Amino acid sequence: MDTTSPGPPQTKVADYAFDAGIFQGLRNIRAIRPAPGGEFSNGASATLVPYYFDADLALDGLDGTTPALGILGWLQTEPNGEPANKFVLQSLIEAQGPIGGPIDAWLDFGSSGLPFRARRIEVDVTQNGSEPLFVATVRGIPRLPKTGSWSVVRRPVSGVPPGGGEAVPVSETKGVPIIRRAEVGFDPMDDRHYNAPRIVAGGSSADWRMADPGDLLQPASPANDYCLLQSAPTHAFLFPRPVAGAGLIKSTEVPELADIIARSTSKGAFPPPENVIALPAPLYFEVGPDGGLGLPNPVTVVNHPIPLRLAGEPGHGSELLYDDATLIFELENDSWQVEFTGLRLWSDIAGLERSSGAEMRIVGGTDQRPQVAEIKTLVQESVERILTYLPIFGAREPLGPFDLGASNAKHEIKIDVGFAKEVPKNSKLKLLLGTKQKNGFDLETGGTKASGELMAGLKGEFELKPTPFYIIVQLEVTFSIASVMGVVEEEKLELIAFAGVGVKGSLFGFEAYAYLGIGFVFIYDFVSDTPKYGGLVRFEAGVTIAKSFTICKVKILAELKGVIYKKSVPLLPPEMGSKDKTLCDYTGKVKLQVDIFLVISIDATYTVSDTKELE
Repeated sequence: MDTTSPGPPQTKVADYAFDAGIFQGLRNIRAIRPAPGGEFSNGASATLVPYYFDADLALDGLDGTTPALGILGWLQTEPNGEPANKFVLQSLIEAQGPIGGPIDAWLDFGSSGLPFRARRIEVDVTQNGSEPLFVATVRGIPRLPKTGSWSVVRRPVSGVPPGGGEAVPVSETKGVPIIRRAEVGFDPMDDRHYNAPRIVAGGSSADWRMADPGDLLQPASPANDYCLLQSAPTHAFLFPRPVAGAGLIKSTEVPELADIIARSTSKGAFPPPENVIALPAPLYFEVGPDGGLGLPNPVTVVNHPIPLRLAGEPGHGSELLYDDATLIFELENDSWQVEFTGLRLWSDIAGLERSSGAEMRIVGGTDQRPQVAEIKTLVQESVERILTYLPIFGAREPLGPFDLGASNAKHEIKIDVGFAKEVPKNSKLKLLLGTKQKNGFDLETGGTKASGELMAGLKGEFELKPTPFYIIVQLEVTFSIASVMGVVEEEKLELIAFAGVGVKGSLFGFEAYAYLGIGFVFIYDFVSDTPKYGGLVRFEAGVTIAKSFTICKVKILAELKGVIYKKSVPLLPPEMGSKDKTLCDYTGKVKLQVDIFLVISIDATYTVSDTKELE
């Protein structure tokens, strides 16, 4: 209002472009008081001073008003009688942050039935072409169900590099922003009183959205997505870009599902889009009487054709295949349930694709403990065909169930499966075959880790009659691979050949044996292109207590192994180049295994390893 010019006071409407969102007005403004902080000056254009005030706040979805205490505002002191330029207000918000203050009120999110606790009201700014647009925003947290672990996450959408786009939880202190297109317009010299913002005809939308104010004008292509996330030890389910409807929460985007293995590819709350499965659309949440969220029908994905590359590349890494899998996900207002069958985890080692692996069935729900219910060991297809002619190898029993932890724990191996066999049992010369597959977390970095191994060999035991002594000879060839955070850190071929002398016998129901052997070790490291040579000493002993059946078996294995190799090491300062040094990798291992009545099994392994410089 201009009171400096001659004549009656003149009302001037600033040329600010406002969007009211769900904001209806601040009424009964009172207790205006200075706020800490200095004045804001935009050169000679305008000067503004911070003040706090109290008021009664009216919002859509709120019966009556709610107190708004300690709202921050800015009082224009210069120039007098002329509203500050819109670009001054834009500069103020960009420099000081959104203008507003705390509130505490429960809303019905856009008549959907989802309770939303509003904790702050503020005005932010975005661009409408070359002009600033001031956006009223409410921030808070929805009251989410207890069917699993629920949260709201935010992930980048535009300008995301390959492998990016991880979702991160929204903190309760910052809150989830609610916006709605509601363009405000007042006529010049309009001094009438309004109980609510004057909305321009055709300039509003009924949809409440969880979105940043900067994305108000681009609902189909925001810079960031807010998403509802339901997670459990078996999986995570992401519902992006939620929009309120009558009795439901809808979205124009496709929801996504990540199983436990896919979740392990990310340290964030949800993996990047390329690591998850897009679900059939459209999907929406039906909101229950108590605010529970449920899908109208179970979601089923059959034979998803795209594998998930976990580490490395074909021939040198690992991947998860869904092409023979069925994924069933059910979510109701008061319960959830999943069953994932036919998930196949494969490792490629030294150019041999799908050399070792595991097939899994994962289950969980409100009334079902989360488990890897069944695991089957897998070996390379040509090897598998050979094993079909060897009954002991071909008929491998599935393993499980194994309980899954309550969270994406970083201190345990999630999947650890394998087998080792010697056939025929009573032959002097035996065929050895084994495979291992592990997936879990690296204790040092918190990143995901995976490894695979395929072993084959021969073992011979020749008695020196009539003495209790025998000679043992063994040859093992092992291909192995290991990765951390999707990067192959180790891929190697290991050849072990050793011979030893042992003794065995039986007395009063005790059967015992022991042997000591020494041997040769050759390792070829494919990652560093380095051959390594060395030797080992191995000691093994065992005792079996048996009557008509086995009562107890105890076995102890001790092994010391060392290999030497050449490695180029950089010198300091860097301009001095590098020098070849001789290094020694050594490993010591002690393993204790106790089986009682074939029911109780105790298996403990202690390992120490290091690298020493020899010259």
